[in-house]
Amino acid sequence: MKKLSALLAGTALMLAFSTSSYAIPMTLALTDATNTVTVTDGESTPYLDSNPVAGAITYAGGNGVWEPYDVQTGLSKPALQNTHTLAQMQLNFSATSTSSNKNQTLKITLTDDGFKLIPSKGTATFSISGSASSGSTVLYQIYLDGILLGSKTFNGSGAITAPGSFSFTSAKIPVTPLSSSFDLEEVITITNSKAATASGNAYLNVSAVPEPGTMMLLGVGMFGMAIYGKRRMNKEA
Repeated sequence: MKKLSALLAGTALMLAFSTSSYAIPMTLALTDATNTVTVTDGESTPYLDSNPVAGAITYAGGNGVWEPYDVQTGLSKPALQNTHTLAQMQLNFSATSTSSNKNQTLKITLTDDGFKLIPSKGTATFSISGSASSGSTVLYQIYLDGILLGSKTFNGSGAITAPGSFSFTSAKIPVTPLSSSFDLEEVITITNSKAATASGNAYLNVSAVPEPGTMMLLGVGMFGMAIYGKRRMNKEA
């Protein structure tokens, strides 16, 4: 009886993750002092997602004083592999301001929900690499269920035609999602005190911390499903 209970519990955990649905699609938002552009995964209105891949958004266009050829790309599930032990997102950004007015700011926000970890606690890490010219400041922030987990600021250097490079990888940050299904958010805020440019790639990963009891249930569930499949094949043979 105990073995049967463990088998059913392990199988239930696997099915709960595999059959989860994501009610709110991923969005990529660009905001300056006066304008907001919000692009939804797979949608053509009001702004076009030019990337046909599910879980990937690409927006090519300007916003306010920012160059119209700037390209932003956000990646999440299912374009990136997300499992019951790993949740991840990626934001690729590029922004150039043409105005010489001071303190021109562009905020780029990638948001997605429906992430699940088994168990529901883990560690988060974030990393970023890119380049920024003199007069440009890049702020990278990560959020889980609206709570700020970490941030990093970079000051640009070099000419707009040859910007200086930057990179950073965080230490592991302990996290406990506030719900069984949680949302993640990456935010890049670029502030240019003059005509300047900034670009880069930002990555966010949340990994589950295994608990012996949970891993045992999953293992039993997988073993039970394998035996069931084998017996079914033998009966059909």
